[in-house]
Amino acid sequence: MPDAPQDTSRLPVHVDLHSVPLNMWQTLRAARRNLLDIIPRQTTEETIISGKTGRPWHIIMDPDAIRRVVLQELDAYPKSDITKVLFRPAVGDSLFIAEGDHWRWQRRTTAPVFTHRDMMNLSPSMTRAAVAATDRVAGAGWTRGYWRRRGPPALLSDDH
Repeated sequence: MPDAPQDTSRLPVHVDLHSVPLNMWQTLRAARRNLLDIIPRQTTEETIISGKTGRPWHIIMDPDAIRRVVLQELDAYPKSDITKVLFRPAVGDSLFIAEGDHWRWQRRTTAPVFTHRDMMNLSPSMTRAAVAATDRVAGAGWTRGYWRRRGPPALLSDDH
């Protein structure tokens, strides 16, 4: 039975998570459109899910398991090549895809910035920047195919 229609006008920005497994071509198309579109609905209901899209993959949602994988036993869980290929254009060689000593150095270097106090102090500036970027995108007449036709709109002005 299909999901009942929802009034999404009051929801924050989100993606509609898919409930049917995507094949390889559907995954590639969805990832090209919006990387978040490849996340299955199961991630909101289960602590770990696994699948295969060309190669086996796993998504871990349990906080203790995440801590074990990304902090305590980092070297035992290398990032997949596909993860690196998908994320590198967006985030470079950042914490999301770095490994080993390079990851440890980045984490030690950035950890002090992510204290609760600092996040609370930064949130007004980040909110203003997000609102300004949203206004710019809306003012540019963004539609689903906008970026493919004309390239991404300038999200930040020179004064940010």
